[in-house]
Amino acid sequence: MHVLRLSFASVLASIVAGSGVGWYLQAEALYAQTQPSEEPPAGTFFGYSPPDRGAPRRTRGAGSRGCQATRPLGLTLLVPSDHTGRTISSHPTFAWHLAGATDVPVEFTLVQPGVAQPLYAVTLPQQPEGYGQIALPAEVPALEIGQEYRWSVEAICNPKRPSSNIFAQGWIERIELSPELAQTLERTSNRRDEALVYAEAGVWFEALSTLSEVVKLDASARADRLALMKDGGIELLVDAP
Repeated sequence: MHVLRLSFASVLASIVAGSGVGWYLQAEALYAQTQPSEEPPAGTFFGYSPPDRGAPRRTRGAGSRGCQATRPLGLTLLVPSDHTGRTISSHPTFAWHLAGATDVPVEFTLVQPGVAQPLYAVTLPQQPEGYGQIALPAEVPALEIGQEYRWSVEAICNPKRPSSNIFAQGWIERIELSPELAQTLERTSNRRDEALVYAEAGVWFEALSTLSEVVKLDASARADRLALMKDGGIELLVDAP
C-alpha cells in the first residue's frame, strides 16, 4: 500500500517551487454570534436526499481543557450525522469546523479499513476558528468505487498529552457517476444549481464543496450551506464546549 505522509514545511516548499502538491487548506472566520441574516429560517431545506441509511458511522469531537482558548474548543466534521457521506470524486475535499478562539495544529488522516498504514496523513499548523478543508492530493492513490474509507481530524492541543487533544472521525464512500446525474449536471447553468443537483442525488461531498465555492463569491449563499448542513443533521458547535 502506497503511503504518502508530508510535513507542512515540505508541502509549502513544493508549492513555492511550483510542483503543485495538490492540497490546500482554507479557513473562513466564523463569529461566535452569527448574524441573523446568515441563519436559514426555521425549517429551511436545501434539498439533500440521503442514500439508504445504514448504521451510524460517525463520532463527533468534544470540548477540551487542553487547548489554550478564550472559550472551550469544539470540533465538528461536516459529514452527515447518521450515514456515510458519498462522493463521485477520486480525490474529494474534506471539511470541518472549529469553534473556539484558538490556533492549534490540526492532523488529517485518511484510512482504508483493514490496511495498517494511512492512505494519507498530514499535519496543518495553526488552524484558526471557523471552517477548514483539505483536498486529497493527486499524488495519493484514487479512492476506489464502492469502498468506504475512514477519515479523521484531530486538534493537537498538547503534543505531550494526547488525551487532551480533540478527535473526530467520519466515513466516506466513492460511488460511480451515473449517466443520469452526468446529464443533469451538464444542464445546470450555475454553481448553486450544480450543488442542488448533487444534494438531490445524495452526493454529499460535492454538494458541500460546491456550495463552499459559491460562498466565496456570494456571502448570501451561507444560508444555503447552513441549510445543507441542517439537512445532514449537522449542528455547528459555535458556543458549545
